[in-house]
Amino acid sequence: MIFLLICALLGSGQGSTDDQNIRIHEWAVLDLDCIDIFASGINPFVDVQIKHEDLCIPVTSMVWFHGPDFNGSMNLSLTDATLIMSSPEPDTVTPIDPARALDFYFTTEIAFYSELFFSSTQPVGTPSEPLNGNNGFSWTESYWRDVPSLWISQEDTNWMNSFFTYDINISALRWCLWIESLDEDSLLVVYDGSGLLLGIQDDELSARPVTIWKGFEPSGESCSREETMEILNSWTGNQLLQEEIEALWLTWEPLIRSRCELQERDILLFPMNASGSAQYLSRINLRPSQDYDFRIYKLFLGMKAV
Repeated sequence: MIFLLICALLGSGQGSTDDQNIRIHEWAVLDLDCIDIFASGINPFVDVQIKHEDLCIPVTSMVWFHGPDFNGSMNLSLTDATLIMSSPEPDTVTPIDPARALDFYFTTEIAFYSELFFSSTQPVGTPSEPLNGNNGFSWTESYWRDVPSLWISQEDTNWMNSFFTYDINISALRWCLWIESLDEDSLLVVYDGSGLLLGIQDDELSARPVTIWKGFEPSGESCSREETMEILNSWTGNQLLQEEIEALWLTWEPLIRSRCELQERDILLFPMNASGSAQYLSRINLRPSQDYDFRIYKLFLGMKAV
């Protein structure tokens, strides 16, 4: 059995809390079953970073914008990650030599988006489909569009939708991982925090709160669906909308259920550490033409079969 436990995240942000300013809500899931970290041949005792040429973890992020109508440009800065796709497509993607990075995050890639319009009214036309299918999640777009948010459009490309989405490949995890070797083929990532243990019980997917520290112990009875949604949003300080948490669950619940049934294993779901990798991997910098500040609220989840 592999106990792979990392984290606990809320989002980071900047700007005023004034209702007339912009709120950016984002969630993403880091699927740690996509790679066998131990098999990568890295040093199993790491307190600064995990980095190896074979490390490549795909992450799908969903972003919604809330607040007044505005227009402007946007940067998506990545650290130890590369952009696979985004909707809309960026104008440019610029690689940055980490040795020449001028920011605290050691940015390695910047995607630039110009002439974006954000409106509470849906533009005329049909919403655009994300290119290349969001790691197979394109069928969930109706859930993502159910979230009440600003519509985003680009006049030059005729692109529009009510959300921004992007896929990245992660090539390193920095700052927050502390790994201990249990034996030759298993690892323990030490983390003190809360999580959800998901598994099949009476032919239904159940969720049980767990306390994580060098393993995990149940800290409560199985949750109802509503209680599960409340726990997920509590990991953001209750800053995301209920519809955004619902979209997260509707997107990932079928995959989690399928894994539990086919692999006959439970899935550990946990929030990534705000002071660790999730804070650095991807960062949105909005540049409104109007005099608005913005604040970002981000839920970055880790997922691992146990």
